[in-house]
Amino acid sequence: MALFKIKRGLAANLPKTYVEGYCYVTTDDGKFYIDTSNAASGRIVLNAAHADTAAIWKTARKISISSTAGTTGTNVDGSSAVSLVVPSTMTGFSSITTNKLIVGTTSAAAHIEFQREGYNYLAAPKNGIIAFSPGSTDAAGVTDGYGAHLAVTYGAVIPGLNNNVVDLGSSAFKWKNVYATTFMGALSGNATSADKWKTARNLTIGETAKSVDGSANVSWNWNEMGVQRSKKLTFTSTAYKTFVIPLCELTNDYPSINFYF
Repeated sequence: MALFKIKRGLAANLPKTYVEGYCYVTTDDGKFYIDTSNAASGRIVLNAAHADTAAIWKTARKISISSTAGTTGTNVDGSSAVSLVVPSTMTGFSSITTNKLIVGTTSAAAHIEFQREGYNYLAAPKNGIIAFSPGSTDAAGVTDGYGAHLAVTYGAVIPGLNNNVVDLGSSAFKWKNVYATTFMGALSGNATSADKWKTARNLTIGETAKSVDGSANVSWNWNEMGVQRSKKLTFTSTAYKTFVIPLCELTNDYPSINFYF
């Protein structure tokens, strides 16, 4: 067991050489020194006024939640619990990483505003999904993306993730113009033009009915139309020309025949 000798005085009066077993308390700066025989450590100094842990900090610090430190801060020294006031507007963040971000309250319209002119965007990884889920929450109030009414995936915009079928617009809120290369599925209403009718119809001319849907041309011959044709009379003599006798018709109760050459 080593014998320690403790001396006290001013820091300026500390001896220049180290003597093992001697300790010094400096009254002007509140430090405690221990001399050792270790050449590397030599004299060990302890700050008697401070420790690794304490009931309070020696100097209170201001903690702020703001883009500019100190504008809306609260002094904290550890002596009691404090509440930090979140400012109504925060700017200057390059990024915010969180699993859930709640915007707005029930007392006012909540929105996300982009103030940059030009290109603004919501981004997700290539295999990620951006889902919009109004009212899609469970009993615990947890938003369920699979009940979303609209979702943006890589290369497609789809009506939800759970085989949802939703309306694009409504009777009160309509799209003015919709431009697309191809429409797939049934359409309701009147179109300016179409490749064919949805339901083929029978068109009857004379004695024959044919199905017509506009996908191809349709024609009827004389027989199908039930039209009686004239007979062609050809004379063998070159002195006569070929002529056609059409159907006879009654005019003023007298039969007449018209010849056409």
